[in-house]
Amino acid sequence: MRWMHSVRLYPNAVQERALEHALHLTRNLYNAALDQRKYEYRAHGRPVTVSVQGKELTALRAESASDAGIYRELQEAVLHRLDNA
Repeated sequence: MRWMHSVRLYPNAVQERALEHALHLTRNLYNAALDQRKYEYRAHGRPVTVSVQGKELTALRAESASDAGIYRELQEAVLHRLDNA
């Protein structure tokens, strides 16, 4: 059995912007990773794995300061969540 505990957050304006920024980046990452998986499967008939996209995430974080500004674990969780979907 899984227990859930909910916590109410009351972020200030700076924290709220940081949370919205992280949400925006992870939403875009999810959609881009899903599009990549769909394209590769339709075009070449081969699936794209989490490890392949994780390596590409490393390159993306190296060239984009905004992507490097959030925790990598957050972005990896998005890829794992997509893999489970």
